[in-house]
Amino acid sequence: MRIERTNKISAMKILLLFTMILVSCPAMAQNELQQLLQAAEKANPGMKAGRKLKEAKQWEYRTGLTPSDPEVEFGFMPGNTDALGNKKVFSATQSLDFPSVYHYRNKLADNQSEKAELDYRDFRQQLLLETQLTYYELVYQRKRDRYLTDRVQNTVKLHESLNRKMERGEATILEVNKARIQRIELENQLTLIKANERQLVAKLTWLCGDSLPALNQFSYREEILPGKDSLFCDIIRLRPDLLSAKAGKSIAEEARKLAGAKGLPKLMVGYESETVPGEKYGGPKVGISIPLWSNRNNVKRAKAQQEWAAAQYTGQLKQAWFELERAYSQVKSLRKSVENYRTGLEEMSSVQLLNKSLQLGQISIINYVTEMNYYIGAYENFLSAEHDYYRALAVLMRYQL
Repeated sequence: MRIERTNKISAMKILLLFTMILVSCPAMAQNELQQLLQAAEKANPGMKAGRKLKEAKQWEYRTGLTPSDPEVEFGFMPGNTDALGNKKVFSATQSLDFPSVYHYRNKLADNQSEKAELDYRDFRQQLLLETQLTYYELVYQRKRDRYLTDRVQNTVKLHESLNRKMERGEATILEVNKARIQRIELENQLTLIKANERQLVAKLTWLCGDSLPALNQFSYREEILPGKDSLFCDIIRLRPDLLSAKAGKSIAEEARKLAGAKGLPKLMVGYESETVPGEKYGGPKVGISIPLWSNRNNVKRAKAQQEWAAAQYTGQLKQAWFELERAYSQVKSLRKSVENYRTGLEEMSSVQLLNKSLQLGQISIINYVTEMNYYIGAYENFLSAEHDYYRALAVLMRYQL
């Protein structure tokens, strides 16, 4: 009784440990991907250049918001005779736009700076998405690597076993050649997969600015697919490219208001003095500039640009909804395809069962190779569908990056 109870306790411990491993694996995979994305954001040379470009644009937009520089003039004009003496002229003036011009100019600069930030966020999102998709491609190739490595080892053993049987007269040359051809095909596929893995690791290293973290899990990140309407609201609220288009619309509106304000008179204030022998004149001076012709078509141009920006934003929203419907339907179809493949593979005869049937002589080597190729093809299709599903899901949910 004590032994039976001890066995039950041990079994429960093993089951608990196995459950903890299953629960922790997705979290570890998500943590691995998160570390990869953080490394790309921190060390990628394109990200560094993008941040500097954003800062340069924001400083550019904050330039020229103050009034123009004051002007100071001094003139010295000697007379043509000593009796006339010398004449001195001094003036200092400051030109000022109408106050509303500065108000709209500052609001325009604020919107332009915001758009520069959103453009940088869009670039950042695209780079992180490329990093995530590259990692997913590596996960796909690594899963194929693991599976085909087992199949190659099994095929090598089969080929060597058939060679020994042929020497004893228990197998034909046709069966040996069939096993040899399958071995060559699987080894060639595995060689190509390993080459793809090396290329993907090199690309990830470049994306992470030579700061690639250690990769051990090689698993897709699980994400919950929300409802379509809720997802579209989140996309409008969070996707940088749509927010940038919306900011462009606001910029066009402020530019139209600024163009209208520039049609108001400009002011000029200053001081001027004139000195001649025995006399001196000085006092304030005020002037006004009425833009009768210089601002003639600016308002029309700004209004046309505002209408274009509004139409472009509306078009991008419609395009985003169309892309969402297509991508959402594709993700759901791929998810169902993955589930069907997984169920079908579980119901199919396993590789171990095929090996056992061959060893017992229940099937011929030709039937074995045919069944094995069919199973490998089905499993390859499953891995491909799984990769396509997580890739499409990542593209659909990229606004969360």
